[in-house]
Amino acid sequence: MPTVRIDQEVYEWLQNQATAFEDTPNTVMRRIASLDHSTVVQKLANNKNKPGTGGPSVRGRQLAIRERLNVKKAYYHWEGTFFEKVREFPAALFDRFGYVVFDSEQKYLNDPKVFVGKKTNIPSRINTFTEYVKMSRPAF
Repeated sequence: MPTVRIDQEVYEWLQNQATAFEDTPNTVMRRIASLDHSTVVQKLANNKNKPGTGGPSVRGRQLAIRERLNVKKAYYHWEGTFFEKVREFPAALFDRFGYVVFDSEQKYLNDPKVFVGKKTNIPSRINTFTEYVKMSRPAF
C-alpha cells in the first residue's frame, strides 16, 4: 500500500472531518472524494436539507426542543457555517449533526472563530468548536 505524507495542518483538518472511533484518514478521504456507495447515499440525504433543493425544512427551534435545550434562540445551517445574527442569549447554532450553545453575547462576539456582520459567519464550521455537542441522531 502506498504511503502519503501530509503536513500537520492537513492532518488536523482530517481529524476535524472524522467521526471518532469510526474513521481513519483513508475513510475520511474516501468519503470526501465520493469513492464509496455510502457516500453517494449520504450526499443525497444531505442535499435534502440544503436551501433550494426542495427537501424538508429544518428549523433551529425544532432541534433545540428535540435536544431539550433551554435557549432563547436557535438557528440551523446544514453545513454549520452561516447563520442569522444572534440577538438573544442563550442561543444555539446547529448543523446536521450537532450544535454549539453561546451562553452570552460576550462569548458570541469575542469568539475568534465567529465573524458577526449582518449575518453570522463561521468559516471553520461549528463542529470545530471544543464546545460542539453531537446529537444522538442527525437533523435530516
